[in-house]
This record gives sequence, C-alpha cells and structure tokens, in this order.
Amino acid sequence: MLPKEFNLDNLDNGIRGLVITLNRIPEINKKTTIYGPTSCEGHIGEYKNGNPYSTKDGWIFFYKPAKKRKDLIGRINQFCIEFPYFSISDREMEEFDFLRAGLNPDQTEKFSSYEIIGSFWSDTGYMDNFRFLEEDARLIEKARIRKKELVSGWNELDSRIKDYIAKNIKKDIESLPYMEEKNRTKGFVIPVCPRCMFQ
Repeated sequence: MLPKEFNLDNLDNGIRGLVITLNRIPEINKKTTIYGPTSCEGHIGEYKNGNPYSTKDGWIFFYKPAKKRKDLIGRINQFCIEFPYFSISDREMEEFDFLRAGLNPDQTEKFSSYEIIGSFWSDTGYMDNFRFLEEDARLIEKARIRKKELVSGWNELDSRIKDYIAKNIKKDIESLPYMEEKNRTKGFVIPVCPRCMFQ
C-alpha cells in the first residue's frame, strides 16, 4: 500500500493507474517518499530553446514478502519478455531498506525489492540512458516514438495486473484499498530514491 500521506498528484499520468493497481494487492507496498515518487513514466526534457536533452527512463519500485505473490512476478516477467524495452530486477531487502520502508528490521520474514524499468535505449545498443540528444535528429525522433511506447506499455501492464487481481484476489478491484489508513512514516522521513536525484 501507499503511505497515507503520499500525494498521488506526484505521480506521472502514465503510471498513476499502475501504481494504484499494484498497491491494491495486499502484500505489495510501494517504495516511495513523502515528498515525491520513486516512479517515473519516462521523460524527454527540453532546453529553453525547445531542443530536447537527455532521456530519463521510466521505473517503478515496490517490495513484497519474498515467498508471497511469486505468480505475480511471473506475470510481470512474461510482460517484459513480450515488451523487450521493459525489464524487472529484484534483490533481497536488507536492514537499511527496512528502515526506509518503515518496516521492523527485527522481523524474521524476508522481503524482496523489485524495480520495473521502461528503457529508451537498452534494446537499441545505447546503454547510456542519459545520452544527450540535441545534435542527433534520429535519436530525438526515436525517443519521441519510444515515449509513446513506454506509456502504452505501462497501461498494458496495468491491465494485466488488474486481470491478475480479478482472477486471484477479488473481482471487485475498485473495492480493494490502495492507501494506508494511518501514516507509515511518523517519526522519520523516507529518503529519496537515488534515481530521483536525476529529475
């Protein structure tokens, strides 16, 4: 679930629905901050003269108990196979992650952290996601096309996760809460995700 104090207006339109849908799954929690998202639909910035500069990948972070909802991760993996500019990675959460997420570091249950990435260049040979585009018209056009593909992909993943919820949790998806009733972060602030420093 999202922290109660989280402002949904901080989420890009292209991923807002997906973030809400993910957080309707009881075991899923969104890694986020009070003041801004650790999520992004993917962006192409512009200089004051209107010329585009480096692209920024799209991403979504979340975490869950390691042994639960493995079939959900399987669904997401299958999506990433079908849409090669998307990928998912995971790692076991450590004590520092627990503190950032407002979890008790002394609990014995293992949690895994996941990152879904929608990349502008990973499938085209450009591994530098912050490649400057101002002088390369071909890359500029490719980025603009890919931006539409990324948003379309996020929407498709949202649809697939809704289907997962309807078949495995509850048909009335809208009745499932996605935000906590009480503040999660009382007494401390969740640090900003490193990726957000590039915004």
